[in-house]
Amino acid sequence: MDKVIPFPQADDFDKIVHILSFPSDDDLNSVSKISSRLGDITERQVAYYISAAMFLGLIEIKDGKKVFTAQAQYIKRLNTYMQYSELISIVLLNPVFNKVYVNTHMFGKQETDDVINVIKKYYPDYSDSIYSRRAQTVISWVDWVSNHLEQL
Repeated sequence: MDKVIPFPQADDFDKIVHILSFPSDDDLNSVSKISSRLGDITERQVAYYISAAMFLGLIEIKDGKKVFTAQAQYIKRLNTYMQYSELISIVLLNPVFNKVYVNTHMFGKQETDDVINVIKKYYPDYSDSIYSRRAQTVISWVDWVSNHLEQL
């Protein structure tokens, strides 16, 4: 049975993009390397960002080791603009991020409570404190998507 990857709690999407620039799978299995490359973040934060990359389908576990997926390998070979295009598509395929993105563009910046309600619809089994933290991630990622779509 596959382990369910939790809804992400990793607010800085640029750190996920940076993980894609790691030269090899070996780099994904060293907490100290990841921490250093992502700005000396804590071990707990490293876990959040690796989990977020797994949630997006960029990293998987094979033979007990973290490795880039075929999708990540493909994205890594693209130029920066096409990488952003692929990552935006991946994010917006998730119904929570898609709904919040559309709502933001239709109605303006979404309040945290509105985002929580969207998350609850698709992920009904979290506690209220978890919804609040996850809402911050959704807002941050939607902002990242919006900012990068304006630049493309």
